[in-house]
Amino acid sequence: SFRLVGPGEAADGPKVVRAPTPAVWALARILVDGAHDLEAARAVQSGISAQGPDLAAPTPAAERSADWPAYFASLAQLMARNPPPATDGAMLETMAPLGLVDLQGAADFRPDRFSAQEAAAIAEGVEAARADVWRSGVRGPGFIDGWSYPYARLGDFAQEYHYRASVAVGGLAALPPEEAMYMRAKGDLPRALFDGAHDWRLHFPAGGGLPVNSFWSLTLYESTPDGQFFFTDNPLGRYAIGDRTPGLTANPDGSLDIWIGARRPPSGDGNWLPAPEGPFALFMRAYLPKPELLHGSYHLPPVERV
Repeated sequence: SFRLVGPGEAADGPKVVRAPTPAVWALARILVDGAHDLEAARAVQSGISAQGPDLAAPTPAAERSADWPAYFASLAQLMARNPPPATDGAMLETMAPLGLVDLQGAADFRPDRFSAQEAAAIAEGVEAARADVWRSGVRGPGFIDGWSYPYARLGDFAQEYHYRASVAVGGLAALPPEEAMYMRAKGDLPRALFDGAHDWRLHFPAGGGLPVNSFWSLTLYESTPDGQFFFTDNPLGRYAIGDRTPGLTANPDGSLDIWIGARRPPSGDGNWLPAPEGPFALFMRAYLPKPELLHGSYHLPPVERV
């Protein structure tokens, strides 16, 4: 049992987890090692519970596609409930003309006080920012041998606002690299996507598997026009493949091939990651990476078109 407390609550002890904001998001991740493991996984799930005070439901937040008056009004309410830390002071000063929030948590956001020219400038700036953040998420931090690698500040963004926003567009949140590294493969289509009309192969040479202390998995997503990623239906019901996938088989020389495509490979299902016939993206996740992966001396082999 652990006690989760906010930034202003007095509490101490070994079982206290202090959150930096009054509202937090918690995820429970449970590894399910195949269909035979479902009963045990559900037993673990049923053993997890959370209790807390009864709170009134907050006002629903505006969606990120909302127009700027609705979006900023929602942002002002959220920031008043979750005051920014003092380390955000410089950014808050640049935002001050909008009347969103200050370091004391006060807000004075009134869209009607802006002139038509100011409102047009704000709208233009918001759209430019959306496009820029979306492009940044596509570009990533650059590719090495066909893979992008995370920045050191992933999951602990501090004042890297632009990077945090680009991560939020594609995946909402992320673990820091010490816990998990997320690498994206570069395809031959715009936005680094792969063409599902072709077949692809990821080949690990003998002794050249990912250096991790836990496990790795390669996940495939269909891409939406606005840059988001979702699992794709396929005949195997397989959305990722990795070193724990049942039936994954190495070659006689110890190397490993993962076959990616819409068509079943001649070698069978064991090493197949099914893909749609349209554009898709590939992400590698390496949990508890070893130093050679964490610090960049190990690089993944490229995904090759067959």
